[in-house]
Amino acid sequence: MFTDQNKFDIITILKKQFSLITFDSIINVKLIPMGADAQIYSFDILLNNQVITFLLKLFRNRLPKERAENEYLNLCKLYDSSLRVPKAFGFLNNTNSFNRPFMIMEFAFGQIISTLL
Repeated sequence: MFTDQNKFDIITILKKQFSLITFDSIINVKLIPMGADAQIYSFDILLNNQVITFLLKLFRNRLPKERAENEYLNLCKLYDSSLRVPKAFGFLNNTNSFNRPFMIMEFAFGQIISTLL
């Protein structure tokens, strides 16, 4: 589902933590049907027979430019404060192959809050 250029942008972020990541490591890309301000995809990377799941959050271009980066920075601060939030791995502004700001974060396994209401 992701183009090679999309995968390159993802690898640019994840290479810092996962030095062996390649284009072929990115598998099981799925759109998660939710998010008013963003499109959200889950994807796995396969490294050394281990599967690690991530989220890619593609922010809508109609949002103020600072909002996406502020959300990423706030998530980093919360994680660094030892709060139980997903770890954010990186952020790219809209000068990437998606032409929209995006961040990659770890996948938090559990129930979606909207399904509990």
